[in-house]
Amino acid sequence: MKTNQLVIIFLFSGLIFSAEAYSSEVKVTEMTTSEIKQLTDEGLKEWGKDNLPRAFELLGKADKAGSIPATIALAQIFHSSDEFEIAFPLLKKASQAGDNGSSLRLVDYYNRGLGIKKANFVQGKKLLDKLLVVNFLPARMYQAEMFEYGRFGAEKDLKLARTIYLELANKAFRPAMLRLNTAYRQGELDLKQNRAEAQVWLTRATNISPEKNSGSSEKGASHD
Repeated sequence: MKTNQLVIIFLFSGLIFSAEAYSSEVKVTEMTTSEIKQLTDEGLKEWGKDNLPRAFELLGKADKAGSIPATIALAQIFHSSDEFEIAFPLLKKASQAGDNGSSLRLVDYYNRGLGIKKANFVQGKKLLDKLLVVNFLPARMYQAEMFEYGRFGAEKDLKLARTIYLELANKAFRPAMLRLNTAYRQGELDLKQNRAEAQVWLTRATNISPEKNSGSSEKGASHD
């Protein structure tokens, strides 16, 4: 669902579609922890049913009341609709609250210049390094891709990228297993084509649930 559709939804629900309005229009009264959780759960449920007007109302109130899961969900919704300038402060808030999935997405925002005036590789690296220190595997995967493609300030280094993919694959990180499957099958990452080895990694990957190490705590990720 893209911007023009979301604008219609916001007009229908009485909300103004702008970051400034989002920060000022949603008013909440003091609530207990259980009330905030209930509000968040109801908002997520409405989002799952694609009832966005009601989801925005509930999640907006929950976010203002201090619900980080609601903040994460709102960031995901705005990100999915390419409203990066609105998603950015929500991702920053969730990142500062300790959500690693939001932090990694924020790294990508800094590196690609999404929601900000221009890319900031320095800030992106600083945040990525923090995720690597806590051994957040999706961040290590992101780093491997930086070396593989030589982007976001990193020099292209296929050997290092391959080493990281193998390291992650041996930790049962499914995306890395799938990358090795493709690399062996197509002769990428300076590897010789080896369909037998490719099948080994594919078989190992299929035995792992995608949700097990998806790297995101964002509920409703299928909406992306």
